Amino acid sequence: MNSIVDPSAFASAPSRGNEAIAIPVGARPAVRTRHEPGPAPGSCANVWLRQLFEAKSARTGGVVRRRLRDVEDIVGLDSFHDEVARRGYTAITDGHQVVVFCHAGGVRRIA
Repeated sequence: MNSIVDPSAFASAPSRGNEAIAIPVGARPAVRTRHEPGPAPGSCANVWLRQLFEAKSARTGGVVRRRLRDVEDIVGLDSFHDEVARRGYTAITDGHQVVVFCHAGGVRRIA
């Protein structure tokens, strides 16, 4: 069998129905942990952050909301916190959501 990819470089993974899945041995998922350094320029995390803060609501001083799990998996909570603080914004968690107040004014709880 002539193949560009060496079949021994792949490990078997569980299949979905009749479809077989091959995963490269030693492949690492694109999930960041909280202890890794911030996103590299041009990385998926950096693009995600840029899109978040370029949303119309963020540009006009409103709020943006994202799933906490997405923030943890894509950017990492520490890196996200650093970026929010760098911009002078405030972020809170509410259950499984992260809410970012995209203005430099304070946030006051009324109830």
